[in-house]
Amino acid sequence: MKLDIGCGPKKAPGFVGMDRHDYGDTDIIWNVEQYPWPLDDNSCDELRSWHLVEHLKDLKPFLNEVHRVGKNGALFQFATPHFSSRDSWNDPTHIQHYSLHFTDIFTDGYLKGQWGNFELVDRRLSFGSFLYTWRSRLIFKVIGAKHWEKFFAWRHPASAIYVTLKVVK
Repeated sequence: MKLDIGCGPKKAPGFVGMDRHDYGDTDIIWNVEQYPWPLDDNSCDELRSWHLVEHLKDLKPFLNEVHRVGKNGALFQFATPHFSSRDSWNDPTHIQHYSLHFTDIFTDGYLKGQWGNFELVDRRLSFGSFLYTWRSRLIFKVIGAKHWEKFFAWRHPASAIYVTLKVVK
């Protein structure tokens, strides 16, 4: 099964949609912060969650649940606004604000294995339309992500973070 967690009104084609609201084509009406989800262990080959994690009160049980329902080797793709993005702050339902490297702490850091077990496959930062963001992209490319976030993110903001994790069992 391919699962779109928090699918909203734009469920990904070919995915089973799970959301707390019924948008007409939502397959599973469920609050994703209510655990466990109504899915069997190791039932998902692929999972995605577009602009949901910033709404969660606690990321740890969410990731543990993604790990539980994902098969070994399943890919989990998700997107969230970067903390420097206006989109991260202008929605009052956003509880969390993330940096590009926020996954490091549970894929390679001291929380590895405590928040499910995942391997980082890919992570990228989007700056939006090229015409308006070429300076930001250039600074990011020249000085690297960590220095850009520390010194330039607020003056040259990003748009979103895209991450792909692999479930490891």
